[in-house]
Amino acid sequence: MTGSADLDSRTELAAVLAPISRLPRSVVNVDLSGVDFVTADGAAALAHATVAMGRENRHLVLHHAPPHCARWRRCFPMSAGTWR
Repeated sequence: MTGSADLDSRTELAAVLAPISRLPRSVVNVDLSGVDFVTADGAAALAHATVAMGRENRHLVLHHAPPHCARWRRCFPMSAGTWR
């Protein structure tokens, strides 16, 4: 992913995450090194994908999240996912 995950891109982000969250894998890795900012809307889209995967005992792993995302880790605990 690149750019910002925010209100303007939330619909687009959800459209990308939906098929990714349906991949027949127990773990799906998402590289956020190209993402410069994540708002509550972007974090909510990521959390929604994580919940959808968690229902099937699968995991979404977010790699290289921007430093400010530490705040979202507390707001959106990802029991079915991991922030790295």
